[in-house]
Amino acid sequence: INVILDTSGAMGNTFEKVLSYIYRNDITGNMIQADTQVNWGDKFMDKKKIERMKISGLGGTVLTPAVEYVVQNFNQYNTCILTDGYCDSLDLSKLKGRVLIISIGVKVPISRSNCKVKQICVEDKD
Repeated sequence: INVILDTSGAMGNTFEKVLSYIYRNDITGNMIQADTQVNWGDKFMDKKKIERMKISGLGGTVLTPAVEYVVQNFNQYNTCILTDGYCDSLDLSKLKGRVLIISIGVKVPISRSNCKVKQICVEDKD
């Protein structure tokens, strides 16, 4: 699985919340951190590596470069996008696998889709 983690400034206090699904399920995959650009990408194998991961970015939010990075490097896998939803309109039409978007409070705008996209919008409860 590919995981695109929105590391914009607005996400600052929510990283543990949005990564909790991966923590619970010991998913193996590719982690891509992005705010207005791809800041970091690496494989993650276990919960300990995710816990030790340094967050890079904390700028604005433009997730298109992260989607393009996945298309160019890891397009054979399904993709999960973890964000607060406040981002650019995404063109997901070139992604081959399924796409799951988990956002906090606001749905992500999608300009084009591969028809294999599901969005889950969770409440922001502190």
